[in-house]
Amino acid sequence: MATNTMVMGRNYMVIVERLIICGVLIMVYGFGIFGNGYAEDKIVRKPCGNSELAEWKIVIPPPLALSDVSRMLLEDCRWHISQKDNGDILVKNLHDEEVNFPFDVGLLESSGHSSDYDIFKLIDGWLVVRDEGEFGGDSRWYSVDGAKSTMIVDAPVKWLSLYDERYFMLTGNDIDSTYGGSFGGMYFDGIRWSYDQFETFSELPVSAAKQDSGKYVVLTQRALYLVDVVNRTKKILHKGEWWKLNPTSVVVKSDGVYIGLTKYIVKLSYLGDEMEETWLMHENNKEQ
Repeated sequence: MATNTMVMGRNYMVIVERLIICGVLIMVYGFGIFGNGYAEDKIVRKPCGNSELAEWKIVIPPPLALSDVSRMLLEDCRWHISQKDNGDILVKNLHDEEVNFPFDVGLLESSGHSSDYDIFKLIDGWLVVRDEGEFGGDSRWYSVDGAKSTMIVDAPVKWLSLYDERYFMLTGNDIDSTYGGSFGGMYFDGIRWSYDQFETFSELPVSAAKQDSGKYVVLTQRALYLVDVVNRTKKILHKGEWWKLNPTSVVVKSDGVYIGLTKYIVKLSYLGDEMEETWLMHENNKEQ
C-alpha cells in the first residue's frame, strides 16, 4: 500500500511539472502570436542610411519603461545629428560610420577591447581620441607616421570638437563606482598640450554644441545643461528620459535644441524658462 502511494505521488508530481512547462510555453508563444509581447515579426527592419530632418515626422513619444528586449530591437538605427554649413541638420546612422586611420592601427595605444575612435588632422601629426567605455580611453597626440605619441587626457572621450582654436571635449565613465564625467578643453601652446576642466557631471555626458560665445549646451544621458566656460557655471535646461535610447548627439538652432537617439530625434523648444519635447521618427524607421 505504501509503495502504491509513493508511485501515485511521483506520478502526480510528474503531471504537475508537465502542466507547469505547458503553461510557460503557452505564455511565451501566446505573447508572440497575439502581439502582447515582443514578437520579432512586429519589427520591420529597413536600411537606415542618411537623411534630411525634413523627412522626419512627429510621433507619439515611446513608453518610458522600455525593456532590454525592446532596446535591442531598436538598436538597428542609432541616429547621429550634425549641422551642415547652411545650418540644416544632417542625420546619419551611427552604425554606418567607420574611421579610416592614416597610419598603422597597431601603433595605437589600446587595451584590446572594442573601441570608438575619432581622429583630427594637425600640422605636426594627429589628435586621436579613444573610448572603450568601462575599459578606459584617452586623448593622445600622434606623429604623422604614428610612431610617437603623447598622452593628453587619460579618460574615455565621449565627444570632441574644435571651437575657437581649442578642442573642447567630454570625458566620462559608465562604471557604477565612478559614474559621471567632465567638460573641458585642450590646447597646444607651441611646446606642450594642456587640458583645462570647466565642469563636472554626476551622470554620463554624451555630446555638446556651442550656443553662444563662451556658452555650450551639454547633453548627458539624463539632462541638458548650459555651461558657461568663462564664469565656470552650469545650469539645467531640461531633464529627459532619453537615456533608455542611447543619446548620441546634440545640435543647437534658433528654433530649439535637437537630440539624436536610437530610432528617434527629440526637438526641445523654448517655452519661457522651460522646454517642450517633440519626438520625431523617420518613415523608414516606423514599426508596421
